Order: sequence, then C-alpha cells, then structure tokens
Amino acid sequence: MQVINQNKFTDQAIGDLVLDRVLNPTNHPILNESRPMDLLQACGIVPDIFADACIVSDTPLVVALPNFDAASTKLDAVSGVMDSIYGYGGFGAHPWEGEVLPDGHYRSSKQSDPDDIEVDLPPLAKFTYVASGIECFVYEYSIISIRDTKTGQTKVARFD
Repeated sequence: MQVINQNKFTDQAIGDLVLDRVLNPTNHPILNESRPMDLLQACGIVPDIFADACIVSDTPLVVALPNFDAASTKLDAVSGVMDSIYGYGGFGAHPWEGEVLPDGHYRSSKQSDPDDIEVDLPPLAKFTYVASGIECFVYEYSIISIRDTKTGQTKVARFD
C-alpha cells in the first residue's frame, strides 16, 4: 500500500497502520541482541495476515467464508480468516498443543528437555488489534499464537 506523507510516497503494510506492535515483549536477553528490523523481518507476512483477518472478521463479509459458524467466538473468526488468507493449513488443519503463558511465552506440551528452546519460546513480537482485543505472538520456527485478551482463549499453529 502506498501512503502519501507530505508529498512523499512510503511503503506501508496494513499491519503498520492498524496494529499495536511490541518487539521482544518479554525483554528476553537473547532477543535483546537483535536489531528491531531483524525481529520485524523474522515475523514475515504474519502481521499483515493477522491485521487483514482482524479487519475482515469485524465485517459482515466474514459470514460468507466456507465453514464459518455464526456462533463462533471472535478468536475463531480471526483464526478462520487467517487460515483462509494463508491457504496452507494453520489453526484449523494443524493446531499445535501447548500453552501461551500470560507474558506471551509459548510452552510446548513436549517437556522432555527443559533446556530445549523449542520447549519454551519467547515471542519475537506481539501485535495487538485493539478494536477487538485480539493479540498475535510470533515465535521462531514460524510458530504463531493468537489470544483473545478478554476471554484468555488461545490458538497456536505454524505458518511457514
């Protein structure tokens, strides 16, 4: 998207315009060594998919999506739209087990080795769509989680 700013054109993605963004929200020491742009680039297109899904799920058009349940929660609507945009599985086809801790860390359900980084991943970034109270955490290995801040409900999947 091109945005005009004082007669200059700048490239801005939809996520830059509608999401609150916090890089390294848990202030993890290893991630503190990364430049902000590197953390943002590691998030790929996930913030834009999330932003689009939040916007679409706020409109009546979402009921036209396949397999949409009108009685679903806001988180179900956002995850369903994200799956439709992504097109390669996601929350519906390949949900991950584990939990998202209150600070945003992802803890795998496979706790075999406590020193394994895949067991407890700090988020690279947190994106929040304030209008609906849905937040998205992006982790290494293309793992993402979304959480409804009002209900605490979470979903985890891999978007690679």
